[in-house]
Amino acid sequence: MRFALTLFLLSLLLVCGCATDRCKSGSGEVGQFILQKAIAAGANPVSTNALLSMTGHWQYFEDRYGVVIHLPATDLRCD
Repeated sequence: MRFALTLFLLSLLLVCGCATDRCKSGSGEVGQFILQKAIAAGANPVSTNALLSMTGHWQYFEDRYGVVIHLPATDLRCD
C-alpha cells in the first residue's frame, strides 16, 4: 500500500509539475528539504546515513494537503 501511494504521488508530480504562480524556488540539498518536510508531517526516519545527496535548483508547492517538489533532471547533480 505504501509503495502504491508513493508511486501515485510521484506520478502526480510528473503530470502536474509546478505550473502555478504559488511555486517557490529552492536550491541546494533537496534531500535535506524532503527529510525536513517529512519530519514536520510526522515521519520518524530510521536512518539518514545513506541519504542520497542531490543538489541543484528545484521548485516546490506547499498547501494544507502537503508538499509537491518538482526536480528537473537536467539541473540536479547526484553525489
